[in-house]
Amino acid sequence: MSHSESIVFAVAVVILVVALSAFARRLPVPTPILQLAAGFGVALIPGIVVPDLNPELVFFVFLPTVIWSASIFTSLRDFSRSIGPITTLAVGLVIVTTFAVAFVAPKSLMPSSQITVDTPESVSTSR
Repeated sequence: MSHSESIVFAVAVVILVVALSAFARRLPVPTPILQLAAGFGVALIPGIVVPDLNPELVFFVFLPTVIWSASIFTSLRDFSRSIGPITTLAVGLVIVTTFAVAFVAPKSLMPSSQITVDTPESVSTSR
């Protein structure tokens, strides 16, 4: 994808996000759900090439702005009232995800291999 095509794609995405955000205020649907549905719709359009994004760009440019924006519009009273469920979900889901990955990863990464342990009787001492 050329440089100009990347810029056109970025501008189109920004226009789509702004339009969907304005449209979502008039609907009883949360904005992220509407944006997710629009993303699925765009992904189904044949011939659209999505540019590769550097993960560091997303982590250091886009993510902080999204978190900052969410923090500005968060009510401190609602946040403090919900701190218990937020903490429970944050810690609980990290633990559940850790155990799920620990259970699934060995089976998916090494489906046919078997781990064997050499015992002193099975190790040959002849050279």
